Amino acid sequence: MGYCIVENSSEDILVGKPTLDSLGFVSDKHSIELRTVGIRFGTVLPEEAANREVSYLRLAENVAFEVPPGQNTTKTVEVVTRTEHNRDKWWSQPGVDLQPELQLVEGPLVVNNGRASIDILVHGNLKLPAGARVAEARREQKAGAKLIQMVTAERGKQKEQFLRMEECRQTLARGQAEERLEHQIKTGELSEEMQARLMGTCGKAITSLHRQGDAPTDQSGPGRSSR
Repeated sequence: MGYCIVENSSEDILVGKPTLDSLGFVSDKHSIELRTVGIRFGTVLPEEAANREVSYLRLAENVAFEVPPGQNTTKTVEVVTRTEHNRDKWWSQPGVDLQPELQLVEGPLVVNNGRASIDILVHGNLKLPAGARVAEARREQKAGAKLIQMVTAERGKQKEQFLRMEECRQTLARGQAEERLEHQIKTGELSEEMQARLMGTCGKAITSLHRQGDAPTDQSGPGRSSR
């Protein structure tokens, strides 16, 4: 009898009759035997599967992770979820197929039509096939929910601090540029041609502002001439 190997399958494989008969299928509550080929493995009952605390999240399609040399980047990928993920709240964590060049951004799992999006930090170039177990989903505990709130609040503070630092950096850069320009004009480091260009640009801007300020305004009201 021939056979095939389906690597990294994203779905369970179903085998029916008459194949089961030819394989010598025998089962009880705890095990399944395929006596023709000498295989025996444990059973996973439906109620046990529904109550699992951890389950795999597999890539929905082949993904190529690419990053410029010496840099890191973030890539959002889509994973296949299970029916059980529509119930309760789940938290994503690193899976067994996550390579050293990749780092999962852990967080709450948001399911939409059997799919979920997760973020992965990329430190190197590599490819992963569809079905790769890049993440696991585990049921969110009460302590986990509290942790999420704390992490979200901390991220908000970090973002606010980052925006303030960026504003300070831009202000400092503008101030340094103005000081450097003033120094160059005073010391003669700035060529006459460049000074003329700057004066011309400033002059045009000032003239434009004056024209806008001197533009006539029609205040004669409806039905009246402004002349």
